[in-house]
Amino acid sequence: MKGRRAITVTREGWYYLFILAFVVGGAVMRQINPLFALSGLMVAPLLLNWRIAAVQLRSMRVDRRLPPRIAAGESLAVDLSIRNDRSGLDTWQLRVIERIRWIGEKRSREDRVEVLVPIVAADHEVDTSYRTVLLRRGRYRFEPPIIGSAFPFGLIAASRRLDGDDQLLVSPRVGRLGPAWRRAVRADRTGAQGASYRRGAADGDFYSLREYRRGDPIRSIHWRSSAKLGELMVRQVEQRSDRQVALLVDLWIPETFDDQDLDAVELAASFAATAVVDLCRNAGGKLTLSIGAAETFHHSGSPSPALRNTVLDFLATAKASAESEPFSMWLEAGAGGGGGSTTTALVISTRPAEELTKLVEGLPEYVARIPRIGVRDPGIGDWFRLAAD
Repeated sequence: MKGRRAITVTREGWYYLFILAFVVGGAVMRQINPLFALSGLMVAPLLLNWRIAAVQLRSMRVDRRLPPRIAAGESLAVDLSIRNDRSGLDTWQLRVIERIRWIGEKRSREDRVEVLVPIVAADHEVDTSYRTVLLRRGRYRFEPPIIGSAFPFGLIAASRRLDGDDQLLVSPRVGRLGPAWRRAVRADRTGAQGASYRRGAADGDFYSLREYRRGDPIRSIHWRSSAKLGELMVRQVEQRSDRQVALLVDLWIPETFDDQDLDAVELAASFAATAVVDLCRNAGGKLTLSIGAAETFHHSGSPSPALRNTVLDFLATAKASAESEPFSMWLEAGAGGGGGSTTTALVISTRPAEELTKLVEGLPEYVARIPRIGVRDPGIGDWFRLAAD
């Protein structure tokens, strides 16, 4: 692969040149023949180092493999395949320098990762990897890798920038949903109790075992576990619910904002991402999702892994806006395509309480009754918190 080459003197090489300068100076000033001979001998390692280091980087390839997406704060594993296409000449002490840059409105600092490979044999391939953590959601660019070597003496370093850059989407951090969320949205998770028990696949997916309670149907008893534990145990299942859930996300930010406003946006994005991951775990029902930001997002349909990935990709690069309209597309679509007693609607907003109240003024009365979760409210911890909190 063709790329730009560079030859530099290492720190040790400058020390070496400093000593060489004294030797040459003494030889010239005093006309001492042994010092001339010593100077020539000291120049030879510099030339040899330069030549070997430069030749080693020829016909080298580096292939990078990234996951399709990752959540902010998670450990990212990057796999590298380093190929030496030369025959008859090994590459020693190869350094691979990775440069990772966040793609945003403002120029961000560049993170660097350096990987040392002791040897890449001629006409062979070496697989290695490194781990790093990306703390900010968004799109990251992995710059073309730089390979370098200062073998054998460490006096002269040769480097070469290869071709090939990659991009990676980093979705918002995933946190923990609190008891208020479970009460509001996941009330359909229940055990097989009383008259609510129905035979067949409609019962749902196996969830856990629990002790027998009065009123549990006999057919829900797990006899093998009961015999093993010496007490009656029943199967607890997660019902496949036809509940309709409408999640409205309001990524609002004032025209003039500060760090607190930015933190509120990141918290709301993480809350929304965690909620979507939770809702898409279970099949059945209907999920309506509307996100108000610089660009709006609306979807209504069955929860699925494909929907989860689509929403995470959108939230990875979603930008807050002072013109956020979380209700517009939802209302245009008929308030989620229907209502009824099985519909649960929630609003997640970055607005202060007074701004959120103004937002719903003039909207239909049933919209004003929807529970509104402000990420700035002190009680947000009952709904959601980041894993590190």
